[in-house]
Amino acid sequence: MIFIRNILLESHRDSFAVYLHGDDHYGARTTDESAIYRFRDRALEDKKDRNTRIGLMGDYVYSFPKNDIRNEEGEAKKPEPLSLYTEFREIIRPLAPRVDCVLIGNHDRDWVKAENINFVNWMCAELKMPYGDYESFIRYKVKVKGQQNRRNIDVVLWHGDGGGRTSGSSFNKVHNPVDIFRTPTIFAMGHVHRLGWNHEQWLVPNEVTKEYDDMDQYFVLTGGYQKGFVSPTSTYISRKMLPPVAIGSIRLEIQPFAHGGGTRDVVNVKPEEIR
Repeated sequence: MIFIRNILLESHRDSFAVYLHGDDHYGARTTDESAIYRFRDRALEDKKDRNTRIGLMGDYVYSFPKNDIRNEEGEAKKPEPLSLYTEFREIIRPLAPRVDCVLIGNHDRDWVKAENINFVNWMCAELKMPYGDYESFIRYKVKVKGQQNRRNIDVVLWHGDGGGRTSGSSFNKVHNPVDIFRTPTIFAMGHVHRLGWNHEQWLVPNEVTKEYDDMDQYFVLTGGYQKGFVSPTSTYISRKMLPPVAIGSIRLEIQPFAHGGGTRDVVNVKPEEIR
């Protein structure tokens, strides 16, 4: 899916905020539901006001189709999916006007494959949010009020796959979309329940100025809310001896016209964990 969103800044010094949130697994016994509410309240109270934007990364509830072995492991509080998606819908309802894209995750997609029921699409229709399937491309067309300053900030959102026990394995996966899209400023991935980011730069010769322009890309892992090691509960994470989950989401402060100290403005992105 491709989404175009317009951002109007009061000054070239201004910035806007993008919150990336997912892998809630709402309804699991080991999910930190209070942290989901903290994220919601922080996004609602953000000082960026109308320029606060939100992307939802998938895997919103913890419920599995009939005959799925995970139903027998006792991790879910209640396995009935519609009630869980309905409760989660009400949690995020206040955020809906600011949501630019809602991805479906692999757990959400299990219901599509098994029962041909897309609860995420239903949730989007209920709240008038844009449904983004498993991966989406958002272009923020930014301009400065009363000025000629314009810039596109491109963001790729992908629910993701794979991951592993080492820190590098997840960041290797978030690089996968680069082979497809190449140029966006931000690549974000959920699924692996890791919270973090990586920043890469390279140089491009500028024939006009006879100087080098800095190019920047940011690779973001958008976190999760299901604890992996909670005694005496046995979870998938603990049985596989995967790394503990850093509970929370990511807020990106994006300044499209940050001065780089040379002859051109550069994009500056400041990530912040929302725990």
